Amino acid sequence: MKITVLGCGALGQLWLTALCKHGHEVQGWLRVPQPYCSVNLIGEDGSIFNESLTANDPDFLAQSDLLLVTLKAWQVSDAVKTLAAQLPPTSPILLLHNGMGTLDELKSVPQPLLMATTTHAARRDGNIIVHVASGVTHIGPARTQDGDYSYLADVLQKVLPDVAWHNHIRPQLWRKLAVNCVINPLTALWNCPNGELK
Repeated sequence: MKITVLGCGALGQLWLTALCKHGHEVQGWLRVPQPYCSVNLIGEDGSIFNESLTANDPDFLAQSDLLLVTLKAWQVSDAVKTLAAQLPPTSPILLLHNGMGTLDELKSVPQPLLMATTTHAARRDGNIIVHVASGVTHIGPARTQDGDYSYLADVLQKVLPDVAWHNHIRPQLWRKLAVNCVINPLTALWNCPNGELK
């Protein structure tokens, strides 16, 4: 598949690495346009991936089979609306972020919309991204009228397991939001990263 990953932070680089390692054609999409995206990731198994991947290529975007969005929730709406104008109308957009409410802001987007949440954990350590914990990615349709894209769960399962398809994704999203409502205040109260909570 030809996949554009919008957002090249920790989670974006984790997916770019996994997709690239499994033979998919990928590009990153950066807020400040650049022709290349540096991906430096240490896998959970200690493997190192250090590549410069294509970035911000509008021709690549116009041929993409999937737009995977790994931005922060507050960044999603404007960025997706901008790229949707250049993306094929049948190419699904997979929103992989914490938070709720972005779907209401994307009603005018003609592409099929999918929602996702993950328990994979990655963090930045200087210029390197470290995959600190494997998890499960749950995906499903954001709107029932968009059709069946459950095949994407199979594609992504081969890339970065585990991936589960849900015809009704909302309970998974609410569960993740509830967990974050507990974790985020505790990390602030105890002044520690969430990976150190016990």
